[in-house]
Amino acid sequence: MPGNFVEESQWRKLMTAEVDAASIRKRSAQIVSTLAKVCSPERMPNGVGLAFEPQETDLSLGKITTPFCEGRFRLDWSVEERLLGRLVVERKYTNHQDQIVWQPVMEIMVPEYDNPYVGDGSSRVSLLLDRELGSHRENSVFSLGMSILCAMVSGPRF
Repeated sequence: MPGNFVEESQWRKLMTAEVDAASIRKRSAQIVSTLAKVCSPERMPNGVGLAFEPQETDLSLGKITTPFCEGRFRLDWSVEERLLGRLVVERKYTNHQDQIVWQPVMEIMVPEYDNPYVGDGSSRVSLLLDRELGSHRENSVFSLGMSILCAMVSGPRF
């Protein structure tokens, strides 16, 4: 497998990778927990049929249930200015060979310190987890939950 030799400016961003990764993993798990609370069946409008369940395994941080298909949250990584978590939303489907496949349909970028976000540039939308009280935090989490439902139905768009 070919690899690339990288400059010090690139690898220096990973000098605190162990601590940063643990922090990002914890924040990603909090996103799944918050979605589970805000989008619980008791709080969702009747008939939506969307549920999130925190469930940490080696492959997943949580389970997604919709009327259309099952899904999961998987944590992946990238390096930009610093280490960045990519909380990937995947839907489960059966391909034309009757094999179960996990298809990425959305990703939530999880920086260590700033608010998580979806998209980039002018289409970037932040998840307002830094708000302790008020409806802004809850509204942004609910909107994320409904966006995940749409992504589960529509398939990959990124």
